[in-house]
Order: sequence, then C-alpha cells, then structure tokens
Amino acid sequence: MPSRLTATVIAVLLAIGSQHANADFRADYRGDGGLQSIEVGHGKVRFATAHGHGVIFDAAQKALILLDSDKHEFTRMDEATVDALGETVSGAMAQMDAALAKLPPEQRALVMARMPKQAQAVAGPKPLVSIKATGASDSVAGFRCEIFRIDIDGDNGGENCLANAADLGLGADDIAAFRQSADFARHVGEKIAGGRFNTGLDYNMFNGEKLPVRIKSKNGSSALTAVSKAAIAQSEFDIPSDYHERKIEVPKLPARH
Repeated sequence: MPSRLTATVIAVLLAIGSQHANADFRADYRGDGGLQSIEVGHGKVRFATAHGHGVIFDAAQKALILLDSDKHEFTRMDEATVDALGETVSGAMAQMDAALAKLPPEQRALVMARMPKQAQAVAGPKPLVSIKATGASDSVAGFRCEIFRIDIDGDNGGENCLANAADLGLGADDIAAFRQSADFARHVGEKIAGGRFNTGLDYNMFNGEKLPVRIKSKNGSSALTAVSKAAIAQSEFDIPSDYHERKIEVPKLPARH
C-alpha cells in the first residue's frame, strides 16, 4: 500500500501546473518530513528521501518505479498492474464490507478496533479532506508562498506553503511530465482502496499553478532550500544498475459461494 513518501509524492504532483520556458528542474528540501529532492527532466520525475529511497515517474512508460535503497531493489507499477491490483483490492473490500454488514453494531466496532490501522482505513469511509487558504504568507528559500491548512476528518492534518510554479522556473516539458504523473497518481489512488489511502487526491483544489515549498504534517516537515534549472543527466533518472526488480504479485480472491 502507499507509503508516507508515496502520499507526499502524490500531494506534490497534484499541486503543480504552469506554462513556463523549457528547462530541467531540481528542487532540494531539508527536514524530517521525508522529502529530500525533486528532479524533472527527460520526460521523467524523480523524488528522493533523506534515507535514499525514491520514486520515479516515467511519462513515456506511464509507470511509477519505487526504489528501495536498503534492499537494492525496485518495484514497477504500470497501468496494467495498477488496474489488476485495484480489481483485487475492490473485491476484497466488497467482501469485507459484506461480512461486517452482517455483524451487530457492537461486534462490528470490536472487529474494526482489532484490525491493523491499514485495514481499518480500507474498511472505513474515504477521509474527508478540507484545504483552505489561511490568508497568511511566508518566504521560503527566497520564494514567497501562501499558507494553506489541511484538515482530515475535522482534525488538523498539517499545512503547506505554496509558491507560484512559474516563479520557481518549471519548464513546459517538465510541466507536461508532472501533469501526466498527476493523472497517473489519481488513477493509482482511485484504483487502490477507492482513494482511501490518498488524501493527496484532493490537492487538485490548488488550480494547478502552485508548488509546495514547505510541507508540515504530524509526521514531520520539509522545506525548500534551493532550486536549479541546470541540465540534468539522463542517468539521474535511470534505475541503478545494481538494483533487482521485485515484481508485484496480484493475488486472486477465492470464489464466493
């Protein structure tokens, strides 16, 4: 299921959009929120964390590639894999909902309480996300940004400070790659648990012209430290040669009787 990094990645993807002169783009972040850098170029988008893990979106292949530096392995999620996994997850959710519906309310609550948090998220309703401008602004790494508060099911889920993507220097080709990755992120989020793991899906409220330069949540925070429009080598977006592939196995649900 999507990790903390994946959720951050999707939130950033859905917050970006602009029409600026063409150039490669790199943004560096610092903090304990997980995000270390974003690189865009050659039709690809790469996110990296302070722990060496990362995500690459390949626009041409329409695929997310998850990198695990600890195990030196990568996992590829293309459209066919996501669709197949989505069908399995949807079927499992339907069976779980049907089983829970047959239980008395007290017993249903007890079963839900004993489930792992991820399973509770699958069985429960999709989170209600509210994203509102606070009216406050700040400056991060020399870029002016507007502060937005994020509430999830009525609780404070953190805040983002958003700068104009054009001011940061995102290029037209890079924006095209971001837009395709945003579309794919929505597809992944909706297919897997109907968007329940993906509150970032609601970030499209940001009208597609902003990029988070500071991200704060209960899990930590990351802030932009520098941007660069220098050319980025293709090798930066390649899967490391010493990584081996870990394929996603899509389980088959038992037939219902």
